[in-house]
Amino acid sequence: MVEFKKIEGLANTFFADIESKHVGDSYRIFVATPLMPEPDTKHPVLYALDGNANYAAAESIRLMSLGYELPQMHVVSIGYPVDTFAETMAVRQRDLTPNAGGALEATTLAGAGSASDYPPGGAAAFLDFLREELRPTIEAQFDVDPDDSILGGASLGGLFPTWVLLHAPESFNRYLCVSPSIWWNGEEVWQWEEAYAASHDDLPADVFFSAGSLEVREALEEQVRNSEMMPAEARDAVAASYDEHGWPRMAEITPEITAKLESRGYPGLTVRCYNMPYETHLSVPVAAILRGLRVFYGHWEIPAN
Repeated sequence: MVEFKKIEGLANTFFADIESKHVGDSYRIFVATPLMPEPDTKHPVLYALDGNANYAAAESIRLMSLGYELPQMHVVSIGYPVDTFAETMAVRQRDLTPNAGGALEATTLAGAGSASDYPPGGAAAFLDFLREELRPTIEAQFDVDPDDSILGGASLGGLFPTWVLLHAPESFNRYLCVSPSIWWNGEEVWQWEEAYAASHDDLPADVFFSAGSLEVREALEEQVRNSEMMPAEARDAVAASYDEHGWPRMAEITPEITAKLESRGYPGLTVRCYNMPYETHLSVPVAAILRGLRVFYGHWEIPAN
């Protein structure tokens, strides 16, 4: 049995390192349990990607649950036993991508480093880890409701849930796809969607798509071409590659995939989209995750306009 250790200084928070036979690597799993659990009750569980960076979402969720804005829930943050941000960025590109992509993807991931150590395309093995190793461990040791499971993340962490939704939707009950990088591999998402629709007459899931309203091409192009963070040579190289292979779409594509899924008329599907006003790719993840959870549990309705 995996031993979860208490994290001192954080209420009701535990961690453990889990070795995956499917991936051949270790994961650091953080579990934030409800602050005021209801007796003899199994609570919803959010499996949050990029756990090293996005643990803050767990504390926000717990705070909102105290005000009854969200139900009490477990938040399982899936991270890595590494010490630097650079290492986290490198290894996530393996787990959260379904294939290597093309030239645009190579350009986008170039800043992540260690591509030779963590090549893209490990999504299938990572999903096996989640379904066959992590979920059974969590469900055996914590009072989670196996019939109210949520998979969520942002950027590549939004690409992965979208890929799971269109390949193995039974893996989870709800999907939070924030700033999903579904421009991946020439917007291959449309091929996934067509293939799923051709062989299925239902898609039983509750889905929330979101992005920051500032995640549009014009803003991205301005950021890349005029960034003071990147050396001029690197900045020019990235811009030239995007000019050649296409600029990634974020805020533009979330309403499009939502509309396409809605058009299928799947009886078991509830899909909604709300792009967060005035948010960027870096500011939107936690805000959109919280908003999506409020939508799932009926504590906020998307405005008609």
